[in-house]
Amino acid sequence: MIHECTIDHGLNRLSAHFGARVRIRPPATAASLAELEKTVGPLPRDLTIFLSTCDGLRVDVAGSSPGFHLWHVEEILAAIRSGKASPSGGNLVPVRGELGGERDWLIFENGPARGAVVRCDPWAPGAELVGSSFGCYLGNWISFLIANFDPDGQPRKGVDPVTFDAAFASALDEELLKMVDRQEVKQWLRQLDRAVSSGADFE
Repeated sequence: MIHECTIDHGLNRLSAHFGARVRIRPPATAASLAELEKTVGPLPRDLTIFLSTCDGLRVDVAGSSPGFHLWHVEEILAAIRSGKASPSGGNLVPVRGELGGERDWLIFENGPARGAVVRCDPWAPGAELVGSSFGCYLGNWISFLIANFDPDGQPRKGVDPVTFDAAFASALDEELLKMVDRQEVKQWLRQLDRAVSSGADFE
């Protein structure tokens, strides 16, 4: 119930602020969710609820880019099947970003950061966590959009732009703030950066 409320509340906030500028796709089918799960393993409940509510979405704001779009199931599967998916042996699943560059990934591998969302470019070091779970990540991303853009999709006047990064997300996500302070999580991020810089587990 808590998961459903979190996802619904976030999507309602987004729609209430941006109205028709939010382009929400129809819910993912049971078959497409089963195909995704067959490919990547059991899905976190937050992600399942999101995709069952809307199979990806886009917010039309000034300077629209891949940053204002959450991927749908077919985009996720296409990225994985392209061989351009994960710098971590297939255990990261992309949910937002550019196919050929920096993306936000849901962490599927067992370890201290499982279930969190990490931002990383498969070709460059600098990985950072931007959500303690997919549900929290969604809320963080929505808060970033509302903080930066008015209801007409224009940059807010007289307001310094904020960046959707680890610092912004940690200020909103108490569990993330605790997570990024843990030594085992810092070590995991360093290992991910080393895999990226060496090309290990990535084609």
